Amino acid sequence: IKDSPTNTLVNLYAIETGSEKHIKPIANLCKPDDGSTASELTSSPAWIRKIFNEKFDLPLSAHLEGLLKMPPSASSPIIESLQSAVIESFLTHQNSGQDKIVLISDMIQNTSMYSFYKESLSYDSYFSKVKNSGSGVLDLAGIEIQVLVIPNNIPNGTREDLTRFWGKFFIENNADSNVNIRPLSK
Repeated sequence: IKDSPTNTLVNLYAIETGSEKHIKPIANLCKPDDGSTASELTSSPAWIRKIFNEKFDLPLSAHLEGLLKMPPSASSPIIESLQSAVIESFLTHQNSGQDKIVLISDMIQNTSMYSFYKESLSYDSYFSKVKNSGSGVLDLAGIEIQVLVIPNNIPNGTREDLTRFWGKFFIENNADSNVNIRPLSK
């Protein structure tokens, strides 16, 4: 977010029980100018920074802290949440910039549609289960994906199985070829 250009729209979502069908952003913030390139002669960099902090930086930090403090959820609709976020953020708004999703999660899908607790960690198994339902199908064409994986015990399989599943999921759903999946340390 820090490196994104001025006027970038930042939508924050929470993956939690109840968001299996449709997820709405918990915050929509447009990144204003931060004053870093403002001229002392023709504008007021200090005032621009003040507005940036009050209208963007502090609210964003508060929302992110709130997300980090959320209690565990009974389900984890990662795929459904991605589907809603793509529709809500990219397909319903005209966009002139780079579409990007930053996903911070343990990446353990757990819904009635598909659960890593009940099924094997296999994209082919997942695809055969959902191909006729239309659920879990999305087009990530042109969207840059960055995944920060929170360490957690994997119920069925290994960390490599989890990475392989999501890697194939993103490829099969047309994500930008530079999908970045990396672990967060404890």
